[in-house]
Amino acid sequence: KYGQSMFLTLYLLIAVFFNDIGAYLIGMLFGKHKMAPHVSPKKTWEGFAGGIIVSFALSITFALTVAHCGMPMLPIFTVSKWYWILLVSFILPFIGVLGDLAFSTIKRQFGKKDYSKVLGPHGGVLDRIDSTIFGALTLVILVIFITNGWSFLQ
Repeated sequence: KYGQSMFLTLYLLIAVFFNDIGAYLIGMLFGKHKMAPHVSPKKTWEGFAGGIIVSFALSITFALTVAHCGMPMLPIFTVSKWYWILLVSFILPFIGVLGDLAFSTIKRQFGKKDYSKVLGPHGGVLDRIDSTIFGALTLVILVIFITNGWSFLQ
């Protein structure tokens, strides 16, 4: 009964967290061109591309596998409607980066590196979920638009 919401939450977390992980790993290995040095000094364009690719590949694989097993996350995320999974899996990593940069901009405005020291060198909880907040909001908006035929008036 609750599998759909659990899988949808897991899908969101895969899309967002693996974007961060992929960007970090690819950026550390191949990063040379700074993306936004005044906002987030360590982000590179190479890491950005790597994060998008890793996130997209893993989130679409997860969503299609769950749908193929007969437990789609939502009625719009079925194997026969694979194009919605493709669209959302493509958009979420970009939104995750946007969320990360937005929160980094706020921190820079206040001269902070991290929101807190709760997680030691990883900063605070908000430092870990900044991308997730933007991703969750975007996922909800996309699901509403898709289920209502791209009209927010229905």
